Amino acid sequence: MTPGYADPPAGVTPAAAVTLARATAVDPLVSVPVRVGGKFLFAGDAKLYLRGVTYGTFRSGADSPVLGHDYPDDATLEADFAAMQQHGVNTVRCYTVPPTRLLDAAARHGLRVMVGLPWEQHVAFLDDAGRADAIERLQGLVDKASIAPVYRVPTRPTRASKERRLEGKRQRSALKRGRGSSGED
Repeated sequence: MTPGYADPPAGVTPAAAVTLARATAVDPLVSVPVRVGGKFLFAGDAKLYLRGVTYGTFRSGADSPVLGHDYPDDATLEADFAAMQQHGVNTVRCYTVPPTRLLDAAARHGLRVMVGLPWEQHVAFLDDAGRADAIERLQGLVDKASIAPVYRVPTRPTRASKERRLEGKRQRSALKRGRGSSGED
C-alpha cells in the first residue's frame, strides 16, 4: 500500500506513486503570491517548481461553445483542470486575459495561472513614439485582469420590508382614490 493511493496505478513504482500523490495534492500555498528570489520562484518560503501546461486560446465566434469567449464552458474547464491536477500539473499558462470563471476553476483545483497579455510581437516597447500609449494599454490590461467582478447574491425580502412596501402601496392607492373624478364630462 502506497501512501496517498489505495491502489497505485499499474506500472508505477511505489516511489513514483508517492511523488505523484504529493504532486496531485492541492497546494495550500496556491493563494500565496509568487516572488522571485535569485534565479528561483518562491511561494511563501517554499521554493516553487512549476509543472505547467499552456491552455488556450480556443476558437471564438458563432461556433464557439461559449459565444464570444476564448475559453470553453465551465464543465469543460472543470474536467480539464481536474485532469491536469491528477497528472501533477500545478501551473497553467494562458495567452490572453482569462475570464474570472477560469481563475476560480483553477483555484479550486490548486492551479496557478500565468496570464499572457495580447501584445504585438514586433513592436519595440521602449521606443519614444509609442511608449506612453503602450504603457497605458498594458496598464489597462493588467487592471482588467486584476479586478474580479462582484456578483449580486439574490436574497429574499424580509417580512418588515414586505409590510413597508405594501403599506406604501396602500397609502398611494388611498391618495389616488381621494383625487376622485373632476365631474366634468
